[in-house]
Amino acid sequence: MRIEDVYFKELSKETKGRKKKEDTFGFRCKKVLSRGFELISSILNRMRT
Repeated sequence: MRIEDVYFKELSKETKGRKKKEDTFGFRCKKVLSRGFELISSILNRMRT
């Protein structure tokens, strides 16, 4: 399991049982964070090779 998977699992636990407005905000945050994770991992992969 990757670090980001664990992080998103914890994040989804926190957002459960909240209003839909907050859920969409959380979803937007996840989207931005996942893009950031992709960028970081791609940079790390380039450094390894």
